[in-house]
Amino acid sequence: MDNGISKKENLLDKITWQFSQVFSISEFGHLSKIAWPLILSSLVTMSVSITDVLMIGQLGTVQLAAAAAASDYYSIFYYLAAGVAAAISPLIAQARGRKDFRIVKTIWVQGLIVTLLMGIPAALAIYNAPMALTLIGVDQAIVQTGTPYAHMMAIAVFPMLCLSVMHYFLSALNRTRIILYITAASLPVNIIGNYAFLYGNWGVPEMGVAGAGVASIITGSLMFFSLLIYVLKQQCTRKYFYFPVQNSKSAEIRNSVFVLGLPIGISHFGEMGVFLFATVSMGIFGAEVLAAHTIALRMAGVFYAVPIAYAQAAMVRIGLLAGQKNIRLLTTAIKTAISFSLMAGLLLMSVLIMTRYQLPGLFIEPQKMTDIVNQQAALFILLLALMQPSMIVGTVGAGILRGFKDSAKPMVYSLVSYWGCGFVGALMLAFWLDLQGLGIWVGLLAATISFAVLVVKRIVDMRDVPLAQHTTLKAS
Repeated sequence: MDNGISKKENLLDKITWQFSQVFSISEFGHLSKIAWPLILSSLVTMSVSITDVLMIGQLGTVQLAAAAAASDYYSIFYYLAAGVAAAISPLIAQARGRKDFRIVKTIWVQGLIVTLLMGIPAALAIYNAPMALTLIGVDQAIVQTGTPYAHMMAIAVFPMLCLSVMHYFLSALNRTRIILYITAASLPVNIIGNYAFLYGNWGVPEMGVAGAGVASIITGSLMFFSLLIYVLKQQCTRKYFYFPVQNSKSAEIRNSVFVLGLPIGISHFGEMGVFLFATVSMGIFGAEVLAAHTIALRMAGVFYAVPIAYAQAAMVRIGLLAGQKNIRLLTTAIKTAISFSLMAGLLLMSVLIMTRYQLPGLFIEPQKMTDIVNQQAALFILLLALMQPSMIVGTVGAGILRGFKDSAKPMVYSLVSYWGCGFVGALMLAFWLDLQGLGIWVGLLAATISFAVLVVKRIVDMRDVPLAQHTTLKAS
């Protein structure tokens, strides 16, 4: 009996020791301190998006499908432009690690300039969304209904891009709670705006789906100016603005922001763009399939809050440790982030599998829910569940690489995986094999697996080169 207990204790000790080699509670605490407000903030942001879907859904299936097509087309170009803003996080984190505080304001200013310049072609593309959707073959009823909304979102992209700059700036300074607070405060503002402009209440003209775009403009602008006031008022952030902009380094930093940020934007375009472009493609199969896809994709956005927050936390944490050239903690941080990603992915996969039949009823009223929408949505959510482990590992792994200023490799991986494997595979399955919506989601699943494998391989290959060399890695 004692011998049996002893063997079990030895086995437990071995398992505990093995686990401790890949997961550090202390390092997990550092990552979570940055990440948890971002997770909650992302969830609140998705609540804003879901609120839009719920309130537009009350107008009918066609209106829901139209807003989804226009919204996701907008998001493709928003994420491409906002990726440039993401570059300021690792640049500021490494500057803080080197204790070069004088350069932080210059990075912020140049990041804002480059991001807004990227917003101009993005706005033009969004405004002309109806033309693009028509060329793709989306049902004309969907296109015409969504046109006013697309025109409003072409304006909304500018305050939303300014907001993304503030988001990445505060994240680099580990000041993420204020992002959560301001985002949470924006939810009732968005609801009130939708109620007024969407339905025509309180003497406001009824604008239909375009009203949701007006509400987005107001909400995004208020959030940006609220964060800007916080930055200029609080000592912990205002101190970085005491230093003047270093004009002699502005061009160099602007170039660094663009060179590092553009691959991040293209990576976002690769990762998110395929999912969002899938929405546009779903419009070819009719409003019911598109409505089902919209439900699954909105759930994807909710669950994506975890990986995107930990990817940003890993990017900031790795950038800080790389600036300090702390090789031991760098190794621990990398192992901890990847281990947590896998565990979180398995947990979220289980939750989605168990709730896939109940979730569609949250988005469309039972009397307006058709059997096709319900069945298709449950099927898409099942495939979404299977994506979770690879999606989270790949997203957080890409954040780790960007912390080393390695943004080119994740860009290549995202294009190969999402637009090569995922997009091409989805089109073949959906149209050549006539699997329609199912084929598109199987292609998306293949893309997330491919991206995760390539990113993890890149991180593992770092063992062959001393990490000290990666602390000075340049974007290329």
